[in-house]
Amino acid sequence: MTGVVVRINFYGAFRKYGDHEMLSIPAGCSVSDLKRLLAEHLNDGLVKDSAIACNDTIVTADYQVQAGEIISILPPVCGG
Repeated sequence: MTGVVVRINFYGAFRKYGDHEMLSIPAGCSVSDLKRLLAEHLNDGLVKDSAIACNDTIVTADYQVQAGEIISILPPVCGG
């Protein structure tokens, strides 16, 4: 299986890792798999509770990430 390198933009609590990370993922990788790989890479459990956006649209866990997409990870937030 071939892989692709994707850029993942960080927001909120993930900014402690910088503004983005380049990550190698398998071609046809689902968002669920991407989150697992990123959580392992960062060693951060917050990834599993976060939303993923591709090209500024929140996507579901079964969405397949495509090369060249703008990927963002959005941590859960709370406020009052």
